[in-house]
Amino acid sequence: MRGLAARAKVDFSYVSRLEHGLVGAPTARQLWKIARALDIEVADLYSEAGFVDAHGLPGFGPYLRAKYQLPDDAVAQLQAHFALINEKYHATRHDDVSDSAGEAADA
Repeated sequence: MRGLAARAKVDFSYVSRLEHGLVGAPTARQLWKIARALDIEVADLYSEAGFVDAHGLPGFGPYLRAKYQLPDDAVAQLQAHFALINEKYHATRHDDVSDSAGEAADA
């Protein structure tokens, strides 16, 4: 970890806390430096950190932290609330498609 910190030009304690999952919201800049020092794709590290999803879209948590500077507990609450809303409307869309298919079969 000390070697990585030196190559990335980031503080050793930051790398250590990151490795142990103690950094609530890693910064994009620090992750970029670490990815470059490890000679890995920056996008891969961003994806692992939740900055982007498999489609290249930003993650909801990092977006909320970056845009609104919210504390971790507020981000967690918003993510949970969003998950419930997403689940409700995703299930509704699926039900609507099933109902439409059933109506077409009845016709």
